[in-house]
Amino acid sequence: MMRGLGWSDEEVPTDEARFATPAGHAVYGDDCFYLPFVHSYEVGGELWSDDFWGSLPGWSSQQGAGREEFEAHVDAAIDRFAERLGPPECDVRTEGRHLAIGRYSWRYAAWRRGGNILVIGPALDGYSYAQDEEAVVFIGEFAKDRPFSDAADFLKLMHF
Repeated sequence: MMRGLGWSDEEVPTDEARFATPAGHAVYGDDCFYLPFVHSYEVGGELWSDDFWGSLPGWSSQQGAGREEFEAHVDAAIDRFAERLGPPECDVRTEGRHLAIGRYSWRYAAWRRGGNILVIGPALDGYSYAQDEEAVVFIGEFAKDRPFSDAADFLKLMHF
């Protein structure tokens, strides 16, 4: 079905990706759908000596983009899904977190459909040893009667 949409499993941008969309977005997960749509990282130094994500087809970079731009992308994605699905059943913000890139809070929005959950929110970028972040669309199993996690535990839901 995904191949009919132009998705490929032959030329994926990372070793762990299952598919790549025609726009070059990596799709992860065996038992879930995990699609990063924004990455936040600094180019230069040992970790990102070049602009890896910005150099891939379908991606672009915003030099000097910071926290506000990253959060605006998350908010825009939540708004787009809310246009189609209605307001999220759960819309929470974490307390301030401290990571290598600073102290801030993350917003998560979630919709439950049957035994599944759709979450839009930030996660730690696995390729940066959890120093950088990415915003993702996540779909996975979630029992109909399971309560939503506290804001701080949403990150635990989104693992591929």
